[in-house]
Amino acid sequence: MLIAFMLMLPCTMAFAQDDPDEGEEIELRTSPKLGNNPGPTRAPARRFSMTLSAFLQQANFQLLVNDTAGKTYSYCIYDEDEAVVSQGTLDFSDCESLYINLIGLEEGEYTLVFYDGSRSYIGTFYL
Repeated sequence: MLIAFMLMLPCTMAFAQDDPDEGEEIELRTSPKLGNNPGPTRAPARRFSMTLSAFLQQANFQLLVNDTAGKTYSYCIYDEDEAVVSQGTLDFSDCESLYINLIGLEEGEYTLVFYDGSRSYIGTFYL
């Protein structure tokens, strides 16, 4: 009985990691804007605590975005051809979590970019 339980334990752990409620975290990179250009800069790297995070909930076709600082962000989602497939504004002044709908997007790689006026946050995800 103990051996059967130990053999089933890794399977249970693997299924628990695919929980669609939590989602898959999207790693966001950031840098200060230089001349209002959100692209790569020559500014020295600075360490700071990021309050913004994004999770892909692929089963629900949405992104869960969290921000604990109460900021407002503009966002764009680009497809593999660098065409804008979604854009908008997220205002976290009243809540810490908001969703971005991904229904209608094709399978592939996407780039997610957030702007808060002084920094850009960039991550990629796959559908």
